Amino acid sequence: MEKPISNHHLKRDKPNSGEIILAFLLIFLGIVFLLNNFGWLDKSIWPQIWQLWPMLLILLGTSWLLGDSWLGRLLTLIISLVVFGGLLIYLLLNSRAPLPESWYNYLAMVNKNFNSTFFFFNQ
Repeated sequence: MEKPISNHHLKRDKPNSGEIILAFLLIFLGIVFLLNNFGWLDKSIWPQIWQLWPMLLILLGTSWLLGDSWLGRLLTLIISLVVFGGLLIYLLLNSRAPLPESWYNYLAMVNKNFNSTFFFFNQ
């Protein structure tokens, strides 16, 4: 009788923390390139991005400290999302390129709702 063929070598292991950071880095750079192509980010944004490369070292070191347990991967995912999302928002708000008109309306609406919800900030 023949042994059944195992497809264990075809199964993908769960991504480790370094792969999660690399995935977010690639997504971040793809979004920045896309926003550059649409004219929503100024072309001079690249020196600012280049100055932030030590963030990758910090993220990688943090991911190695947290380990590859499910909790470590979850924390790495959350930290990476916050860091790269925050950088993207920072770049968008500090770009010399004009934002689309709809973005200004949205940001004004968010600001108005934030100030009315948290009224103690206005005092």
